Amino acid sequence: MSDELTKMMEQTYAMISQHPLLKRYVSMCGQSDYWFSTDLPSHRLPWQAQGHKLFAAWMLSADTTSTDGSIGDASEETAEDIYAIHSQGLSSLLAAQVYLWTNEMYEVAAEMPIPRHTIPADILPYNQMFWSMENSKSISLDANTFVRRNNDFSKLDIDSSKVSWYLIYKALDGIAVLGGVLAGKNQGWHFDIFGIKTNCVYPDDFTESQRPAVARILAMLAFLNSPYINVSLQKINRSARRELERAGYQKDSEVLTSVVTLRREAIDPSIAKDDTPTGIIRRHKWWVSGHIRAQWYPSQSAHRLIWIAPHLKGPVDAPLIEKTYVVSL
Repeated sequence: MSDELTKMMEQTYAMISQHPLLKRYVSMCGQSDYWFSTDLPSHRLPWQAQGHKLFAAWMLSADTTSTDGSIGDASEETAEDIYAIHSQGLSSLLAAQVYLWTNEMYEVAAEMPIPRHTIPADILPYNQMFWSMENSKSISLDANTFVRRNNDFSKLDIDSSKVSWYLIYKALDGIAVLGGVLAGKNQGWHFDIFGIKTNCVYPDDFTESQRPAVARILAMLAFLNSPYINVSLQKINRSARRELERAGYQKDSEVLTSVVTLRREAIDPSIAKDDTPTGIIRRHKWWVSGHIRAQWYPSQSAHRLIWIAPHLKGPVDAPLIEKTYVVSL
């Protein structure tokens, strides 16, 4: 790593280490060895999501200023390449808009199948986004992912790995994704890095091993485009704001967090939607399952994914058709 890059990362690490919100977050974690922590506490409040972001930046800058840390896929990229990616990711992370994802929202998104579609160039609502998970989630990783400890490489324990946060930011030919992953068997933190090219077709242009991770990100972005999803900007709580103001962090005390929740219509979809075309008579109403729709935009030559909540369809006063699904091998 170049001296200039090393100095920049060291300065960033020192700056973040003094931040009152990071200290408040670390105190909430109540752990001494953060590299080898088994999990993080739940994130339910805006200040916790903001502290989670600072914690991620702290760990990312520390990963290039010490001999311990994760290096990614050692079989494909050199340490210098990874350090450069970490540096770019750190800059994007510090500027990122914070989103707080509840367990409910993440689990609904993760279960949604992604239709075949062309990924649009303007898929991101912000150029840099930090997604804080309420709780860490189990994920599938490439079987050839390596982790570095004391300059030695070993394969990551992919069977018990959990993602705690995602950094999503705009790249030259699409979007870059950096995930904070807690590996099992005391392997500590690993930063999972991959890209999603825009103006290409999902799933055709992605390998089988790439599709699960790409689908997860596309599904969560589809939720942010859905009319059934409410993304409200919320301030951190009063005590955290006062603590920041006393320490001279006036600007940070006013920061807003995007909290992702379901709208009332999605929570209670009991009102039937009668959009039957003229001339067609419907004698029943029925449930439509939640799904992701690929809406084509000719001007962009691409699709925009939109999550559609479960809802009743058909004449409001018509009897309901009950369906029984048989699940078998």
